[in-house]
Amino acid sequence: MKFLLICLFLIYATNAAVIPKEKEELGRQLLALCSAEVGISEDKVMTLRDGNFDNVDGEVKCVIECGFKKTGFMTADGVFQPDFTISAISMSGVDSPKAPEAVNKCKDETGSGNCEKAFNIFSCMFREFGPIF
Repeated sequence: MKFLLICLFLIYATNAAVIPKEKEELGRQLLALCSAEVGISEDKVMTLRDGNFDNVDGEVKCVIECGFKKTGFMTADGVFQPDFTISAISMSGVDSPKAPEAVNKCKDETGSGNCEKAFNIFSCMFREFGPIF
């Protein structure tokens, strides 16, 4: 269930039209939870849907980090888990040969902290994998 939530969160945050309605709600719940924890509106995170990652502030980056950590894509101490991420994407129903390639290409992204690191991995995978990620 954990892996499904993050995939749905990422898909929902970028392009909800590609997931079934019943799964969309799970992604929305995780987005709401992480947005509340960080203290920002969900609408602020939803600006990522168009793929424009310019001028994204630290709060939005921390929502991505929250989602990564709550679902196991990133450990509590900020270590990205590429094998788990690939497995989770596959099990979520996203069937694309580009997914493992995108994760492996982006797994070494860094940042000045865990929020930035998670966001950099997220935006890299979005660029590599496409708008459904």
